[in-house]
Amino acid sequence: MDCPDVHPPPVYLAHFPHEYSCSVEKCLKRMRLSGTHRLTVSVAEPKPVEVSSKEGLICGAFPVRFAISPNPKNPKAAPKALSVAIKSQLMSLSFMSAVPMNGQPTLMQTSISPFAAVIPKKHRTYHRKMLVDWASSDTNQQVARKGAWQHDTIAWLPVFETTMPTPTFFTQYVARRYSVALRFDVRGDGSATYQLNVPLQIVYPADSRYGSPTYEATFQGSQDEAACADDNRLPSYVR
Repeated sequence: MDCPDVHPPPVYLAHFPHEYSCSVEKCLKRMRLSGTHRLTVSVAEPKPVEVSSKEGLICGAFPVRFAISPNPKNPKAAPKALSVAIKSQLMSLSFMSAVPMNGQPTLMQTSISPFAAVIPKKHRTYHRKMLVDWASSDTNQQVARKGAWQHDTIAWLPVFETTMPTPTFFTQYVARRYSVALRFDVRGDGSATYQLNVPLQIVYPADSRYGSPTYEATFQGSQDEAACADDNRLPSYVR
């Protein structure tokens, strides 16, 4: 029923329509007027976050790309450095179904099915700042000739601390998925705000001394998988 994968593949975004937003393009504005630069902020799904301790701050490594259009009057001139404030917040979705599910449920399915429900939850918010200097990388000159200045970086963002969250999992009747809501407040040759929602998977390494809170382990006094499958009770960590 519940087989946590310590090396799960990335989430296939097309299977979850309108749930994730990993790239947004906007025009940087000055005094509420559109400027000459269009900035795209893209964030890829990070590697699964491994939980191996009950203490400390757990961070995820989020690949971030900033791409900005050059100044049409002087395309080779580097744009002004960007001051970026990032707000991150872990989001969890707990799905429950009265009938067996054939795959990971979606929000759209729960909105139309009388047998399925979802419980969303927002977790703690974290803040950090970063600076994007377009002129600091030699590769930017090559990118600029193609019509855009590009800056790639890894943003280490806090996800949670001093907790042992339920891992990402799926069973026929209960499932858990995570994402991270990101807000980028950008200031440079103008300003703009970007809202993204990026998938995140939480796993427990195979050698973790705490172990993964599996589906079967949450039932008291039952060691038989078949008995667990026929039991109508929900695991304790989603009640």
